[in-house]
Amino acid sequence: MTSQIASLPGDPHHPNEDVALVQDRVLVLLDGATAPQGVDTGCCHGVAWYAHQLTHSILSHARVRQTSLTDALASAITDTNAMHQHTCDLSNPESPSSTVVIARLTDREVESLVLADSSFIVHRHNDQPVVVTDHRLQQLKAASQVTATLSTMRNQPGGFWVAQTDPQVASNALLNRWPLAGLSGVTALTDGATRPVDVFQTRTWTTYAAELATIDPFSILADIRSTEDSDPDRLRWPRTKSHDDATIARIIFSANPLGPTAESAST
Repeated sequence: MTSQIASLPGDPHHPNEDVALVQDRVLVLLDGATAPQGVDTGCCHGVAWYAHQLTHSILSHARVRQTSLTDALASAITDTNAMHQHTCDLSNPESPSSTVVIARLTDREVESLVLADSSFIVHRHNDQPVVVTDHRLQQLKAASQVTATLSTMRNQPGGFWVAQTDPQVASNALLNRWPLAGLSGVTALTDGATRPVDVFQTRTWTTYAAELATIDPFSILADIRSTEDSDPDRLRWPRTKSHDDATIARIIFSANPLGPTAESAST
């Protein structure tokens, strides 16, 4: 079993708000939500700080096998609140938030938790991959172009759910389990790394999953950047950012064709 993490910031002059860790058969990937320019978040630390603190706390809780992934996320949100509740206004609705992907391997199965618009792929031997993405935010964006309206639907019934300050949002995450037999690996991606499928539409999930399972993830991210650079005015592929933070984190169960990889990393 090997693991590898690749990450590129969307803007070299801005902190990378993606974070990924793999340790003790647990994978955690977060994509912090960039605060709109001029919006007061009530937090003096920033989104990157929040995403890093939450990632490490999730990993700490999820490594305890008796703890459910839902409880691990809820406890991590509570822990992170405690780290800055005396310096920051956690009642601010624009307080830093993040997507979450957690995967945990046992001797018999893979458990996963997905919250908001990062994606999780289960690679299967001689079969189609399984892709888990929380589409609630994209569905709302498709129905409304008013950002202010979307912000009022964050962590609300009928809206979309992200990790923020309320630990109860963990109960709205997508949960799945797969028998380990027949699987070759798993991959987690932030939405900056899913652009070949959902923005450029140059790949299907099936073809992209095959590349993610066999090609160096740093090369995949470099190809995404090259494609973005070919459309600097965002005319061919409309998108809110020319470049976005992009992260790929994977665990390979079978022989790794790329050679030795890092057992854990963070960006």
